[in-house]
Amino acid sequence: MCKPIDVFSNPEKYINFLTSPDLERLHGQHYDWKEIPKPFNQHAAKKGIIECVSAFANSNTDGGIIILGINDKTKAVVGTEHLTEAQLNNILALPNQSLYNQSCQSKPLTIQGHRVYIIYIPYEERNICYTKNSPNEAWKRNGIQNEPFKREDWDYFRNRKNPGLWEMQPCTYYEERLLDMALFEEFKGAWLAESETISAYSIEDVLENAGAIIKHQNEWWFTNAGYLFFCGNPQRLFPSAYIRFLKYEAKLRENPNPGDTIGEKEFKGALPTMIRKIRDWVKDSSWFRRYTYRAKDGFSFIHEDEYPIVAVGEAIVNAVVHRDYALQTPIECVSFTDSFQVRNAGGILQNQLTLPPSFELGSITIKSYARNQKIAEWFRKMPDEDGKPFVRRLSEGTKRIQIEMQRLNLPSPKYQTNGETILTFQNNIEERSKRFFRHNAPLHSTSEYLNLFAINLQGNIETYNKGILLKEIMGVLKDNLQAKGWYVDRYSKGRLTVHQRGAKFPLDNPKAEEICSIFKASVLQVKIIDKRFYLAIDYKAEVKNIQSISKLDDSIQKSILNKTGIVKYQGKWENCIIKTIEKEVSIVYLIDFDTDVKVENASIYPNLSIEQLGQNLKNQGVQFDLYSKLKEASLLTLPNAAIERARLTLQAAQAIANVTPLKFNGFQFSINPQPVFLLNAPEVILGEVKIPALSVFHDLQEPQVTFANKHQSINILDGLHKFGSYSNNPRNITIVPVCTTSEQAQMTELIKRLQSGKYKYEGSERTFGVKFMYETIYTTTRHEDIETECKRIVTQHPNWEGDSSLSRIFLVSMPENKFSLDDHNSPYYGIKEFLFERGIPCQMINTPTLANPDWKDLNLALNIVAKCALVPWVLSEKLPEADFFMGIAYTTTRNSRNREKMMGFVSVFDEYGRWRFYKGESVFSFDKKKEYFAKLVPETLKELGNLHDTAKIHIHTASRFSHEDEQAILSAAKKVLPNVHFSFVWINDTHILRGYDNSNVGGSLSRGSYVSLSSQQLLLSTTGYNTFKKSLGTPRLIDAVIHSEGAIDLKLYAKHLLALTKLNWASTNALTGEPITTKYALSIAYLTEKFIQRKGDFKLHKVLEKTPWFI
Repeated sequence: MCKPIDVFSNPEKYINFLTSPDLERLHGQHYDWKEIPKPFNQHAAKKGIIECVSAFANSNTDGGIIILGINDKTKAVVGTEHLTEAQLNNILALPNQSLYNQSCQSKPLTIQGHRVYIIYIPYEERNICYTKNSPNEAWKRNGIQNEPFKREDWDYFRNRKNPGLWEMQPCTYYEERLLDMALFEEFKGAWLAESETISAYSIEDVLENAGAIIKHQNEWWFTNAGYLFFCGNPQRLFPSAYIRFLKYEAKLRENPNPGDTIGEKEFKGALPTMIRKIRDWVKDSSWFRRYTYRAKDGFSFIHEDEYPIVAVGEAIVNAVVHRDYALQTPIECVSFTDSFQVRNAGGILQNQLTLPPSFELGSITIKSYARNQKIAEWFRKMPDEDGKPFVRRLSEGTKRIQIEMQRLNLPSPKYQTNGETILTFQNNIEERSKRFFRHNAPLHSTSEYLNLFAINLQGNIETYNKGILLKEIMGVLKDNLQAKGWYVDRYSKGRLTVHQRGAKFPLDNPKAEEICSIFKASVLQVKIIDKRFYLAIDYKAEVKNIQSISKLDDSIQKSILNKTGIVKYQGKWENCIIKTIEKEVSIVYLIDFDTDVKVENASIYPNLSIEQLGQNLKNQGVQFDLYSKLKEASLLTLPNAAIERARLTLQAAQAIANVTPLKFNGFQFSINPQPVFLLNAPEVILGEVKIPALSVFHDLQEPQVTFANKHQSINILDGLHKFGSYSNNPRNITIVPVCTTSEQAQMTELIKRLQSGKYKYEGSERTFGVKFMYETIYTTTRHEDIETECKRIVTQHPNWEGDSSLSRIFLVSMPENKFSLDDHNSPYYGIKEFLFERGIPCQMINTPTLANPDWKDLNLALNIVAKCALVPWVLSEKLPEADFFMGIAYTTTRNSRNREKMMGFVSVFDEYGRWRFYKGESVFSFDKKKEYFAKLVPETLKELGNLHDTAKIHIHTASRFSHEDEQAILSAAKKVLPNVHFSFVWINDTHILRGYDNSNVGGSLSRGSYVSLSSQQLLLSTTGYNTFKKSLGTPRLIDAVIHSEGAIDLKLYAKHLLALTKLNWASTNALTGEPITTKYALSIAYLTEKFIQRKGDFKLHKVLEKTPWFI
């Protein structure tokens, strides 16, 4: 297109252009023909010219031209010769007479022998061009049409021509409660970074100085910009000031209007908050594809994002800073299978340069200026998640976008700007997907696999009840294994434990081998994944009693009444329950026959616990460490045990597969002895090829944690040694030591060790900022009297009860060889219960630690300070899409009258994984469980304070809740917080799945790897092979089942769970197997069960609710 100013400056050069039949069709936005009618009608001529001048002046940054004397329908040059000089002068003077804010110029031009006039209308940069009559009128240009202003157009064009004007307009009364205070404090620190008197500035001082509030009608009012930037819910007044993500299963180039979305996500809140949430979400969610390739070293992985995450973030920041907030259109981020677009209202504002409606980034030098100068200024001051300003220099964001796209060999993004700005990224999906599939062919297995073995099941599966079918497969397998000489150890709750006869682990002690055996057994479980049946097989060391009742002494015989065992009956071994024990013959109940029979004692072999076996060995004078041998047989002492466990599992699978095929009830099944290998594949679609189920993903990074003075590390032990604890303000903690007289010297030395440290532990003051003190060591002659002594001490110091300073803790000697932790009557539980109900923390010390605290002192000190409300470390980054986590659990016990009692509780953690508080109530019966939690959860929510409407709370459960239970809890919670998003995550510990990897020296699936089992279920490796923590034994996987109100992003939940394994304040171990939400819940359940067994109820003192009292 020829620019209007160039045409007006030299019209003779452009005569052919001006008379082209296609001029208005192709260039009507900037050019218009007008014919002065015959006979002359001044009103008609005036109306057409005035509207056109106003529209060009208001709309076109290049201005416009009116050609007087050409018919716009016939396109014939008719000229202006029929007008008198006075008529012509009146027409040319119309703009000056009738319009404000225009600077038209005109000149004559001869075309085809006729005199026409060229009127050039420049763009009015600062003001609206409108009529002088009342009511005022104005027009805007839309193609060849002049459209009258609507009411909203006046504000739009006024703000477009004066970008800062809208920002500084008052919008509502200032109220401090509307502020996002955390955001404001962060901004204040950055805004006043160079001030030496930052504390002297009030909130109003800072906001006025920044331009976020102004005096209006003698009151403080938020400016439009201030309300958007600093208020927690700006969408209350500006409902379109949010950011929406949309996803379509279509290609943009083939179908720009694809219909229904396959995914939607909205972000609301203050402008910086939205950007931070989006950056975290984009990085951690599966919204964009991620290509993962195994590196040449065979262990590590190379990750390639669909789009550069940095570039996407920069594009969104640009949209937030440059969008026109006067227009009621949200920012939209739209994903197609081949591209991604960021759309915002308002075109690009340029300094002395007109942009074409479409261009490629890099082809034109963009010299833009921010439409929202105040918002841009605040973003330059505000640090992002990396501590750098959100916006650095004008145009720097587009440069970073271009560089990041080039880094991934992707095309430069394309801009479209015409009333709105659209930035389009292309992903080269076909080429990259082909490259991925060449590298990771879908039919080519990786080295990673699960202990799952496919069941080839034939029969009418679709119409058969799947639950019944699972039981029948397991039952048929059990019977046939037994018939082939296998021994069935137990069959309960869907698990079958079996071993081949003679498959013993050597005890290396002939006398012990006459009393007990350890068998190399296998645990079997049938699972359905993606409508397919699998047999899970896991190795287990099974310790067994091999002595009949006749060889057991009276004490053990009394303890096995009504317990299980096996009996040889009519030549076959049968499972039984021992009902009575007589001298020669006893009565047993045959489980499979549902009948009582009398059998000789020499034929009855009871199932004994490891404690009972240990006692039997002792009774018969056999010195043998059964516990250590069982640990060895269980592979718990073997480095790289996963390799040996895998070998034993594959060996068992082959033997079990040899028993099949089997037929039953119209079905036939066989078992594949080869395990299910996982596929290293992202969620991409190429033609008709879809990624199969059981794919493994490696796109999670190891979470970092923060220590003193914001120092970060992925290794907790190193971080504590180098930097000290997160909370490190100096404080004193008084230890109240209680032990026996013979242990007094050891207790003294232990406290000195806690104070001063040894080896890498540098003492409590350097590590935690805590000075440990004690006044005296309380002693008794026997351990049995320590509980009484603790009660006496508290009685003498009533002011210790409920002391909210938590500056005192009992340190109590409790030898593990004298009191069994299974015995709820043990003083171990009596002391804890007594102190906890009075608000006093306590820490038990076992004999080995008291005798030699080497390498145990740091963990002990950690336990003490954590129980006294010190925060040792937190996550370095907020967990995305999360405000709070709630760990829910309940404990079940029976009293002396066999009445079932339950107690439920909730533990709350924030988005950094910090322990916040515990809430539990009195005991209840099982049939009241749903009502109990429907009351407890809302009461917990009320203690969280005011949550924003878009808050997200994740409820983790250690026990399975039914759909009905979840809905009851959700319904009650919604009455308290109707707009908050809730999800339920059940951490299932009833599975036997393990992950293996032949490519690494550890043999286990690498930590952070996760496997998708379904759209709402994943497996996550948390203690698998990693470079910073070597572990013994074979790690199990977390099995997480997720129920959510909206779409489920498995990667997001995997990231949550992985991060929450780094926050176990009970140990400096760098990681733990399960997230603290459920780990702590199970710890609480274990303790409260013992307390309830003791006296039927337990009530934790309120001052301990905000401490991890149970670790």
